[in-house]
Amino acid sequence: MAQERIFPLILEAASKTVASGNIPVDTSLVKLNPGTTNVDFTLPDGTIPGQLISLYNISADNNANIAVTSPFDADFSDVDLQDNDDVASFVWMGTTWMIISAGGTISIS
Repeated sequence: MAQERIFPLILEAASKTVASGNIPVDTSLVKLNPGTTNVDFTLPDGTIPGQLISLYNISADNNANIAVTSPFDADFSDVDLQDNDDVASFVWMGTTWMIISAGGTISIS
């Protein structure tokens, strides 16, 4: 049985900042700014196998709660960036997102 290989791909696009809702997947860096309360975000399916995305909480005091729509493993379907400067990075495997790194005060379930 042949193994499929996915090579990482950084999208050449400017970073974006969002305050809530769907996270754009047309860039490789998205700054999440939950504002004055904890906010829920959704990481929708990617578009290109191998695309990398890093999600970065830029709020001083609030959680960026990320629901991963198609996680590689169900145990990684909810990623909460709890503090300023927390970050999580994912790679799109063609049908699922795989978390590849995280830093800071992160809650994963």
